[in-house]
Amino acid sequence: MTITNPEFVDSTGLDAWAPRREAQELFPRLIRHLVSSTPGVTHLSVRAGEGIGVPGWDGHADGGAGTAYVPPGESLWGLSTSHDPRDQAQRNYKKRTKDTASRRLEKNSQAVLAKDFRGKLLATSTRGGGAQ
Repeated sequence: MTITNPEFVDSTGLDAWAPRREAQELFPRLIRHLVSSTPGVTHLSVRAGEGIGVPGWDGHADGGAGTAYVPPGESLWGLSTSHDPRDQAQRNYKKRTKDTASRRLEKNSQAVLAKDFRGKLLATSTRGGGAQ
């Protein structure tokens, strides 16, 4: 995807870019940049490049008091460029609520999807304590 001005990227452009191999490595870098630019965020770590193949959460951050984009306190992040975001979100929800049962109530979990998920968010957002 060629972007002449990144300020004009919209959901259609991201949806078309997500299936490309480069998106798997670059999407985490984009999210890391956006979250690190958010006031009050500290202790940010988001795996990118070769790190995308490592199992577990893709990132974590301390959002301080929180903003409209980053929740308050410590948060865990799952990123995806999957062609089927609903399936990916459901698999991650099951895996991560199992893996982090003792920590689940203490942290916010965030799912960041590069693919269009309109009309499908209800399936994950209605689960208590899970990814939003």
